[in-house]
Amino acid sequence: MHCLPPTCPRPPVGRFLVLLLALAPVWCLFPVAPAGAAALDVETAVAEALAHNPGLLAREAAAGAMAEVPSRAGALPDPMLMLGVMSVPADNPSLTRESMTQVGIGFTQMLPFPGKRGLMRQAAGAGALAAGEGVAEARLELIARVQQAWWRLLSLDRGLDIVRQTQVLMGQFVDIAQTRYKVGKGLQQDVLLAQVEYSKLIDAELGLERDRIGVQSELNALMGRPVEQLLQMPQTVDEQLGRTPVPAWLMALAESARPRLAETRQRVGAAQAMLALARRDHLPDITVSGTYEWRPGVDATGMDRPDSVSLTLGVPLPVHYGARQRRLVSERRHELDAATRELEAARLEVQNEINRLAAEYDTGRRQVELLRGGIIPQAAQTVASMASGYQVNKVDFLNLVGAQVTLLEYQIRYWNILADTRVAWVKLNSAVGAEVGMGVQEFPALPAPFVPAMPVRPESPAPPSGAESNHHNHPGGEQ
Repeated sequence: MHCLPPTCPRPPVGRFLVLLLALAPVWCLFPVAPAGAAALDVETAVAEALAHNPGLLAREAAAGAMAEVPSRAGALPDPMLMLGVMSVPADNPSLTRESMTQVGIGFTQMLPFPGKRGLMRQAAGAGALAAGEGVAEARLELIARVQQAWWRLLSLDRGLDIVRQTQVLMGQFVDIAQTRYKVGKGLQQDVLLAQVEYSKLIDAELGLERDRIGVQSELNALMGRPVEQLLQMPQTVDEQLGRTPVPAWLMALAESARPRLAETRQRVGAAQAMLALARRDHLPDITVSGTYEWRPGVDATGMDRPDSVSLTLGVPLPVHYGARQRRLVSERRHELDAATRELEAARLEVQNEINRLAAEYDTGRRQVELLRGGIIPQAAQTVASMASGYQVNKVDFLNLVGAQVTLLEYQIRYWNILADTRVAWVKLNSAVGAEVGMGVQEFPALPAPFVPAMPVRPESPAPPSGAESNHHNHPGGEQ
């Protein structure tokens, strides 16, 4: 049973303070950025990721290996050197006994049919260019992932700042409600309601802290840093947004700038070269062999035996043309058709991506305008008005707390939408494959959080602010 006289002890407040003290060790588990640590701006994060991301470095190394293939693909096969003796008597081996005995040295060289080597170089060169475009596409994807993690981390820090500022306000609401209850002008349920809302803010802060650790780990991994390294975000960022270009214009730009489309076109070129090569496969490669034979000893007249020279040409016979060459041509034709269809599919996917991201960015931009220029200022004015009305018994405490919670939700939503909108812009640039100029429009600054005036009273119980001193040392910090 609750004690009604204000002089009696207040168990709910005691239990609330015990809860704060019990949670204090949990808050200490979250790392704190060292004072004076340099803030990580988005440009630095992107540059570091491009220089140190292991996945991107692996793709670049693989593309470097592919760049060595064209010159090797068009090179002649190595000639073969031959050394040997022929017609040596088996019963009494001798180089001079028999006139047919020869010591020979020769070579063999395979010469591809004219045009085949050029087609092989062309196919390998297109594959190497495709690998290079794949690296460019991987860079765009990495930039988008880094900026997405960076803006998400920033929005979490801003959310933590807003929650902590609201904790201060809610602590003052608790203080006001307790004071009014002590002088007989308020209800005990108002005190309990304020304490519950304060506890909910602590729970929200813990959730944001957890999310921040996960996003910080992801961003560190993308930059090639130790995942547990602490990151300090800047206190001020560019919150400006511009209007969206026409998607049709962006698609036209993507046709020449998007690495994915260029990569797919190179694969079509490689498939065309392989098809042309397959159509020449039945044309014979020529194998040239030359041998010089030395015949030791003398003939019956006492003269040295004359040496000899041999020259041979060899060509393959396409006796299995129907089973080999014709099937190879059919295979290469299907591969070319597949590469062509992949290019068509890639164009449609890029067009869909551009349209979707343009709509996402435009919607987010308008939501940011609405929140920044209308909803948040109106919500802040509502809290200020209701706080003044509550102190003269014209506003219910429940409505006052609800208005403050609504303001908190809109402020956090603003930063989440701003982050999502900036990420949509980055992804839109990645979808196009080029940096698209943003026609910037400026917005007014966000209103400062409302702090209600404290009533004048002879005695004021301490608000439950023990958690505040434990929370303000986070890397997000106060703005």
